[in-house]
Amino acid sequence: MLTLKQVVTFGFDGFQTYIGPGTGPADKTKNCQLHLNLKYPGGFQFAVVESTYHGYAQLDTGVTGNFYSTYYFSQDAGHTTTTQTSIAGGGVWASGEVYTKQDQVPTASTIWSPCGATGILNVNNRIALTSSNSTASGQISDDDATVAFTQQLHVSWQACIDPK
Repeated sequence: MLTLKQVVTFGFDGFQTYIGPGTGPADKTKNCQLHLNLKYPGGFQFAVVESTYHGYAQLDTGVTGNFYSTYYFSQDAGHTTTTQTSIAGGGVWASGEVYTKQDQVPTASTIWSPCGATGILNVNNRIALTSSNSTASGQISDDDATVAFTQQLHVSWQACIDPK
């Protein structure tokens, strides 16, 4: 019986952004590009169908946090799918809260790996803060000392279709 992994979990360290008095332009946005060299059975291919991120946000009124995730395979970099989540500051976010970002990749946007036995899955994550109030502060960062975000990629598998 063939067993295929359906979840890949990895963590981020030091992936955080800040905005407000005393911060510079480079503090407002961070990017992390992952290249996952995956081996899988010949005759199969897979696609990212869902991902889950966990983190911490503290955002004053007027501050917005945006989290973008782009997925693509190096062998076909022209085909990508991107998800976005935004958090508007104020309310519960003013004192800080743990959050979960759950992405469902729409079926029409599904990007399949190449058929074969290897593929490089690229996951590009970007977090960015904007503010309509120059005195407001905010951060999106980790909620403990070691992991800022944890991501689980849920993938779907299918047999390759012979182009003949």
